Amino acid sequence: MKSIVAVLFALTVSQSFAAEPRGSQTPREAFDKFGAAIRKKDYGGAMVQITPDSQGALLGMLSMGIAVTSSVDPKVGAEGDAILTKHNVKKFDMSKFMTPPNDRRAAAREVSANVKDKTAALVELLVFAEKNSSVNGMPALMNKGLLIDMANGELTDLKVDGNGAVASVKVKTEKSEESQPIKFEKANGVWLIDILP
Repeated sequence: MKSIVAVLFALTVSQSFAAEPRGSQTPREAFDKFGAAIRKKDYGGAMVQITPDSQGALLGMLSMGIAVTSSVDPKVGAEGDAILTKHNVKKFDMSKFMTPPNDRRAAAREVSANVKDKTAALVELLVFAEKNSSVNGMPALMNKGLLIDMANGELTDLKVDGNGAVASVKVKTEKSEESQPIKFEKANGVWLIDILP
């Protein structure tokens, strides 16, 4: 019975992004598609709008969240570890991410170097994170934070310069309004969101 459920889950996950083209024709289109996909919980549709390094960074954040979760709830942590192992996601070394020279791109690449399909890994991990978002230590990506801010924010001050673009994401909360920088990268003729600072 478990194998039937696993096969159905795998088919559902793969169908959610298999036909989705990577990237968009403009930075605004990439931002809009990303936001619409996150709001619909179409994680595959969202993940094809971000750069491979950004995918690696998200894999790192989720890996780190699972490590923290394991200390709080070993059963949930073991489930997350199984997903990381299945997709060959390397354990995230926070010291490499936080200590100088803070080469976050290198850290993201290291975490995801052996992952064959980053989008599939992220979809499965984001579904897992959503399911377990109430567990202390699990990244609150599904309720607040980076993904939700981008999904519900307004893109402003967009400036395109060759194969790069910068803008701000204006996020309104109940009490305030703040802007966060966002970058875009054009590669192979399409625009992708670059979430790394």
